[in-house]
Amino acid sequence: SEEKGFDIFCDIASANSHRYKFLAAGGFTNSNDKEKFDESYSDVIRLLGIVELEDFLKQVDAVILPVKWNEPFGRVIVECAKANKFVLTSPKGGITELNEFFPNVYLSNDWRKDFKQFDFANAISESSSCQISFEAKEIASQYREFYIKVLSSEVSNL
Repeated sequence: SEEKGFDIFCDIASANSHRYKFLAAGGFTNSNDKEKFDESYSDVIRLLGIVELEDFLKQVDAVILPVKWNEPFGRVIVECAKANKFVLTSPKGGITELNEFFPNVYLSNDWRKDFKQFDFANAISESSSCQISFEAKEIASQYREFYIKVLSSEVSNL
């Protein structure tokens, strides 16, 4: 969708298809968008349709998500980063904080311009330095531990 920056992704692919292969996953919300894509970009972007993220990630080295809206968390960005992919995205909403935990998340306000200068050879694609778990069970456990600490400190202060 345009909110996710698909138009920017298409422009990047169009300008750089001589250097890289571009794949896109997902579908279109209306036939006009699909027709526009087919006319303008189908020769430079291979559209996979709706696929599981895991299957998509097996086929790519980098993920370009130049989102335009204030993404509250960016779950897809986390999943891509944890899969050791380069993640090129925008500093919007909670995404800015993810950059602090994942060295393979790169931020730019203008990927149309900055993509050409991005140095894949020297960039970090590994997320192994991130020790934060985003698993629901782990987060619930951390909340429980914190809650117990708060309760015990209140009891000791009585």
